[in-house]
Amino acid sequence: MDWSYDYKVSLYFAVKDVLSNSNTQDCILWALNYKLFENRLVNNKYAINLNLYRPEYNTNPNLTAQKGLFTFLEFYVGNYESPLDKIISDELKYDLADRSKGEEYDLHIITVPPNLSQDDTILYKLIIPKELKAEILNELYLDGYSEEYLFPGYDGVSKHVMNEVKLKNLSSIYSLGELN
Repeated sequence: MDWSYDYKVSLYFAVKDVLSNSNTQDCILWALNYKLFENRLVNNKYAINLNLYRPEYNTNPNLTAQKGLFTFLEFYVGNYESPLDKIISDELKYDLADRSKGEEYDLHIITVPPNLSQDDTILYKLIIPKELKAEILNELYLDGYSEEYLFPGYDGVSKHVMNEVKLKNLSSIYSLGELN
């Protein structure tokens, strides 16, 4: 799963479908409390099954612009059709309930981070109504969060120009109350 340290980047990806989909639906913006997992390595392995990966930004201009962070479940064999919050919370509950400090697991030591408890909020779920997507995207564009910024290069610039026209048309329709 890919994430961004910049919530406006994530918000852009959550609402951008409004430009190409007239039947857009509400969307979800997830926020991960990644600080709970930072520096939780034991023998170069993460202490729980939720792994963080920070790629080298200097080799990829898109990653630099998007401020990417990736998570993955190294040992997950469950149903990927389940909702994200269920997959991650089930994994963390397993880690917290069944892996006590010092327990051996897959040839390395598993240690649950001492600051992590079942009461911690790992994920935050924000539902964005479909009616607000065009307005949010317009505000992001005004703040410089568009294809031109997020996808550096000629392709990003050309997509931005085309999408800005679509967004202006869409915004005028929404402001007149013709679309709901």
